[in-house]
Amino acid sequence: MMAFFLGMQGCTQPVQEQPLSEPETAPMQISVAFWNIADYLAGDSLQKYIEDKFHVQFVPVNITYDNYPSKYQEMAVADELPDIFAHDIMGTSVYEAWIQDGKISALPSNLSEYPNLEAYLETPYNQRFRTENGKIYAIPRMTYPSEELWALDRCILLRKDWMETLGLEEPQSWEEFVHLLQAFVNEDPDQNGVNDTGGLTSVHLNVLEAVYLSIFPELSNTERGWLYENERWMPVWASSRTGAALDQMQRLYRDGLLAPDFAYVTQKKAKEDFSQGRVGAIACQYYAMLKHLASEGELEKAQDMILVMRPWPAEDGNRYRFTTSLHWSETYFGGNVNRDKMERILQIYDWLLSDEFERIYRYGLEGTDWVWKGNEVQPLDETGNTVLLNKYPSLNIFGYLADWNQQDQYEDTSANALLFGKENVQYARELLRWYSENTVRVNYNYDIIFMSTPSKNRLISNRDVQREMVRAIMSHEQASLAWERSMQQFYADTTLQEAIDEVTAKAKEKKIVG
Repeated sequence: MMAFFLGMQGCTQPVQEQPLSEPETAPMQISVAFWNIADYLAGDSLQKYIEDKFHVQFVPVNITYDNYPSKYQEMAVADELPDIFAHDIMGTSVYEAWIQDGKISALPSNLSEYPNLEAYLETPYNQRFRTENGKIYAIPRMTYPSEELWALDRCILLRKDWMETLGLEEPQSWEEFVHLLQAFVNEDPDQNGVNDTGGLTSVHLNVLEAVYLSIFPELSNTERGWLYENERWMPVWASSRTGAALDQMQRLYRDGLLAPDFAYVTQKKAKEDFSQGRVGAIACQYYAMLKHLASEGELEKAQDMILVMRPWPAEDGNRYRFTTSLHWSETYFGGNVNRDKMERILQIYDWLLSDEFERIYRYGLEGTDWVWKGNEVQPLDETGNTVLLNKYPSLNIFGYLADWNQQDQYEDTSANALLFGKENVQYARELLRWYSENTVRVNYNYDIIFMSTPSKNRLISNRDVQREMVRAIMSHEQASLAWERSMQQFYADTTLQEAIDEVTAKAKEKKIVG
């Protein structure tokens, strides 16, 4: 088994922790924004345990994956950003503007009172996120401990049952992929005698970029990717190869193989379109689809329904997997957080990164779900049928506030078998092994990706770039021509040229080679 799988760790019984200082009269209110938090933070016994431990009351501020950028922008304009919120703006113009405008608070320079948090932020990976004056304005929330574990987060899922009905094999080239989508649209794969099936949809424009892995691998991550081309560093979308890739996507759109609502469909509807047989392919994280099926009471259908389409060789002969930084989102603290509240928040975060909370995340509450047997944890539920994320819904928030712990879903455990289905977890593990043995990372350089220069920090947002890409794909003229005009506007009206010049010069100064 690959080394990056994390096994269940042995435990040593800790020294009894000292309680916090005497509580104030009323709990301190701390507002928290997290995706779908209203579904999970409703007062279960774990939430009460944490609130009592730190003498706080958590006030949920709900956001969704479909609306969080606009919601946060509205809050920022009104000077109402929550005390704690999760976002993905590091290295963007929004990040720089919010620092300048005081919308987000810096962490104290001395974190010695929070040893777990201090150690977390002192890792070489996290050190690169200090500003040039040494301040930290965000806590990167690690998704995985290894790049390889990202493979199934940006991929294409196919209706396996439809393929078997039509006698289709997994595509090994772009033309075979097009042929498969044509069959899904035109050959009645659900055998109901009605022309009511579609080709490809997507839960998000970012995830749809999985299509590019085998035709222009660098374009599979427009949000973060930079590449070296013609002796210059540039965002991947500024490459001379982007127009041709958009032409291929436009072909899918014009031929009715890409869902007409691909640019604005909600994640929920896209997943329903796939699971309910309205489309035969979806750009979606594998585990996100499993969770959707579980929520619909249809998890048992996954094995017969889902085939993850593995990348075929690109022009250079390599198969590429989705590659990105170890984190994709960060924790921020609103600009209105005062010193006392910041201290309390950092106490909580330090604890979320502690061995004590790790035991809660894995085993539940001491005395309720497990007891010490010598120096070992002894679960009280001998059947192994307790799913902590269901028993304690708030664990879906507290378990991911400091870091995502996403690697845990690949572990061969009874809890994962109950949550996702034993065969589905095994399939995911087998896929990760295949990706590890048969694919290579896209050649991104994190020193470039997270490099800070004045013009790079003010670069046009990825959402604006994607908007222009969508316009090119949906254009009545050839996508590459429409995109060429968009690029001319980017060079004329944004800091793109200056960003390219500054990053190229700084990379040369630091001896970073392409």
